[in-house]
Amino acid sequence: MAVNHVDLAIGARLQALREERRMTRQDLSCSSRIPESTLSQFESGKRRLDPWSMLDLTQALGVTVGDLYAYVITKAGSSEPAPPVIDQ
Repeated sequence: MAVNHVDLAIGARLQALREERRMTRQDLSCSSRIPESTLSQFESGKRRLDPWSMLDLTQALGVTVGDLYAYVITKAGSSEPAPPVIDQ
C-alpha cells in the first residue's frame, strides 16, 4: 500500500500524543498490546491504522478516537504541529 498524506498525518498525531505523555514506543506497546515494530509503521505512515488497533491505542493514550481524527481530518497534509489534547 502506498503511503498517503492521511496515513502520514495520523502517524504524526499518534507519535505526538505518545511523546506528549512521555511514553516510549515500548511503553505504548505494553499498554496497547501492539508490537513496537507495528507502532513504528503506524507512526511513519507505512501502515494504515485498523479499527481495533486504533481503539487499543486511544485507550492506552487516554484519548478518544475523535481526539485523534478531528485534527487529522481538518489538517491532513498541513505542516502545522498537532494541538495538544487537554485532559478535562
